[in-house]
Amino acid sequence: EGNNGLLVVREGVLVPFDQKIVEMENKNRQTVINGMAKAIIRINRQPDNEQNMNQVRPQAVEQFAAVRRDSAKTGWWIQDPDGNWQKK
Repeated sequence: EGNNGLLVVREGVLVPFDQKIVEMENKNRQTVINGMAKAIIRINRQPDNEQNMNQVRPQAVEQFAAVRRDSAKTGWWIQDPDGNWQKK
């Protein structure tokens, strides 16, 4: 679990099938993060435009990554906000 909310391959190389799964999962996570950013915009009653999306996306990424870290299972590698890796 990377600090950007996405899955990260920490070591080695994945076979193409597994790499595709990681890519699909990360695409789904990006969709969730973008949805969270849009929700933040709506809550703050701001116009839904690219400038505001770019402004709130880091907040959405941080919140999503925190949820993923908290829900990680024992033994999973997680990356803290400062970029340090540790096993949960």
